Amino acid sequence: MKENELRSCAIAVREKLPELIADARQRERVDRQLSDALALAPGTAAIALRKALRSHEATRGFLQAETSAVPEQMMPGHDRAIGMLGAPGVGSIIGTYFVCSECDYDKVRETLADGTPVCPVHGPVMMRKDG
Repeated sequence: MKENELRSCAIAVREKLPELIADARQRERVDRQLSDALALAPGTAAIALRKALRSHEATRGFLQAETSAVPEQMMPGHDRAIGMLGAPGVGSIIGTYFVCSECDYDKVRETLADGTPVCPVHGPVMMRKDG
């Protein structure tokens, strides 16, 4: 996905944040990430935009619901790399979905180099989530 498309998605998500995320702290964190990514110079923001757009379950859900081009089988919850706003093999890879085995915390790992995510409450009990 091209940076200008990522910027458009980030703007749309920011407008809907009050509806998407009830918790004020989480909403402010996501808004700050999106704002910081949007403030980067053109041609340098794609990675930060992708990271911000996938940083919360509600933003990922919004993108899936609002973008008919996203194949359901490529969204978080499936044990494979997931594409953002594009068909399989098209667009940007966002990562692999992990959940905490002790609570409802979840995280998307962007690359293998990132290692297995760690739950901030329960520590290293994150597991890959199969479809």
